[in-house]
Amino acid sequence: MNKFKLNYLIDGVMLIAFLVTILSLLSRALRDLHQTSGYLLIILVGLHFLLHVKMLWNGVKNLFSVKRNS
Repeated sequence: MNKFKLNYLIDGVMLIAFLVTILSLLSRALRDLHQTSGYLLIILVGLHFLLHVKMLWNGVKNLFSVKRNS
């Protein structure tokens, strides 16, 4: 699986985990589901970050780079 498809898969599962986390907050009976989906969401956000670390690093470098006039 290429990086592009993997990113969409992670984003889709992350959206579902987010929705389950929010919706399960409304019921005490779903407390375990809320906690499990919250942990899954944290893991997926970490994976999402790792997939974009090169882009983030380049953005930070550009933000703090000194621009010189020619």
